[in-house]
Amino acid sequence: MKKIIIIGLILFFVIVILGLIFRRPPSQQIAATDTVRSADIVVTLRQTGVIKPQVGAMIAIGARATGTLEEVRVKVGDRVEAGQLVARVDARAIRQSIRQARNSLAKARVELEKAQIIHPVEVSMQENTINAAKSNYDYLKDVYEREKSLFESGFSRQEALDKAKHDMLSSKLEHESQRLRLEYMKAEYLTSVASLEAEISRLSSVLEEQEIQLSYTEIYSPISGIVSAVNSVEGETIVTGLEVAKLVTVFRPELLEMFVYVDESDVGKVEDGMRVLYTVDTYPGREFYGNISRINLQSETKDGIVYYVAIVGINKSDALLFRPEMTTSVRIITNEVQVANSVYAAAVKWENGSQVVYKILDKQRGSTQRIPVRVGLRGEQRVEILEGLRAGDEVVVRFVTGVPLENVGQPRSRVL
Repeated sequence: MKKIIIIGLILFFVIVILGLIFRRPPSQQIAATDTVRSADIVVTLRQTGVIKPQVGAMIAIGARATGTLEEVRVKVGDRVEAGQLVARVDARAIRQSIRQARNSLAKARVELEKAQIIHPVEVSMQENTINAAKSNYDYLKDVYEREKSLFESGFSRQEALDKAKHDMLSSKLEHESQRLRLEYMKAEYLTSVASLEAEISRLSSVLEEQEIQLSYTEIYSPISGIVSAVNSVEGETIVTGLEVAKLVTVFRPELLEMFVYVDESDVGKVEDGMRVLYTVDTYPGREFYGNISRINLQSETKDGIVYYVAIVGINKSDALLFRPEMTTSVRIITNEVQVANSVYAAAVKWENGSQVVYKILDKQRGSTQRIPVRVGLRGEQRVEILEGLRAGDEVVVRFVTGVPLENVGQPRSRVL
C-alpha cells in the first residue's frame, strides 16, 4: 500500500512537471500573435555615423592684399551668392601706384607715336638731300670729264683740271655722307622704337600687376552658401605672406556626406553600394536612406577600438535638414532574401539553452504548446524557421498576465 502511494505521488509530480513544460498556466494570457509565413528577411549591421561636409563644401576665403580691412559686409549665418562682395581692404596706395603707371605708360606711347610720325618726314627730307647731292656729283663729274678732255687736247690748264677733280670728289663724299646719314637715321629710329616698345611693355606689365593687386583688395565669395565664420573685423591690419589671411568661411549646406564607423570585426561584411538606413536624434521617427560609396582603407582608432570609415552620400534635400558633426544611428543592409517560413523575432525565445516558440492550440482558451525550433537567417524583425513549424501555424509573440478571460487571445500590440 505504501509503495502504491509513493508511485502515485511520483506520477502526480511527473504530470505536473510535464504540464509546466508543455503548457502555460492559465494566468499567462496571449497578448500578441503571429502566423508562420513567407517573408523577406532583412539582415542589418548596426553602426554609428557622423555627418561631415564633403570636400569643397566649406571654403575659407582669404585676402592676398596687405593693408587695413576697410569693410566686412557679412556676418555669421548670412546667405551669400557666388561673386558677391564680402570684404574690402584699403586700396589708396595701390590706386596711386596705378595712376603713376598709367601716366608713364601714356607718356611712352606718345613718344612712340611721335617717333613714328616724325621719322618718315625726316627720311623723306634726307632722301631729298641725298638726291640733290647725287645730282651735284653727277654735274661736277661731267665738268671734270670735260676739263680732262680739254686738258688732253691742250685747251685747258692743269689748275682748272685739278679744281674740277677736287669739286667732283668733294661732291662724291657729300653724297656718300648723306647716304650714310640716312642709314644712321633709320638704325637710330629702329633702336628708339624698340626701346620705347620695351618700355611700354614693361609699364603695361607693371600696370597689370598693380591692377591685379587692386583686385585683391576686394574679396568676393567664389561659391554660394552660408557664412559659417568671420575671422576678422573692420579696422584690423592684414599682413599677407607665405600664408593667405583667412577672413570669411562659406559653407555649402547641401554638400554633406556621412562617415559610418564600422568595427574591424564587421568590416568584412560591408561592401560598396550597400543600402543604408539611418536616423538622427533631431528628427525622431524619421528614417533616411543612402548607399555606401566607398570604404576607406585607412583605419581610425577610438577608445582602443579599430574602425574603418564607410562613406555614405546624402542627397541635397536631406542634407539641408542636417548640420555637420550630427551623430547618426545607422543600419547597413548586408543581406535581404525571401524565406518560406518566418515569424517575428520576438516569438522565438531562449529557454533552458534552446530556442523555442509557443504554438497556439486554442486561441480562445489561451492553450499553447512549447515547441523547440531551429532558426536560420535572422533579420531585424523576422527570423527564418528551418524546423519545428509549418506555414500557417500561429504562435505567441507576447504573453500578458492578469487579463480578464474575455480578452484572452485578443492581441493588444504587435512587437516587431
